[in-house]
Amino acid sequence: MSAYSERLFPFSNLAKVSNTISVLPKEFMKVPTAQLGLMQLSERQIKILGICSSTFDKQIPSDLFMAANSIELLKKAPTAILTMMLDSFGLVSSGDYLIRPIAIYYEG
Repeated sequence: MSAYSERLFPFSNLAKVSNTISVLPKEFMKVPTAQLGLMQLSERQIKILGICSSTFDKQIPSDLFMAANSIELLKKAPTAILTMMLDSFGLVSSGDYLIRPIAIYYEG
């Protein structure tokens, strides 16, 4: 899954915390990607301060296939593909939030 994600998000990391998912630009991270994987073993609680961009209301957007013209299809396809990819890996559920992070920190 990480190889697939690396192709889709070459300059970003995905972070799943509780019922939120965030795309983290690597250029703004103070911690190397390899160290992030080890940090998940910590008992400390991670906190994300950010802006809610959207909610995953449906797992597979049915209106994608009902798009009346190619312009509508082009507008909706990237979001639909991302949602299907995250859903297929079990990373999102209906009601989860896509958060645009401002700050990420550990408590304690």
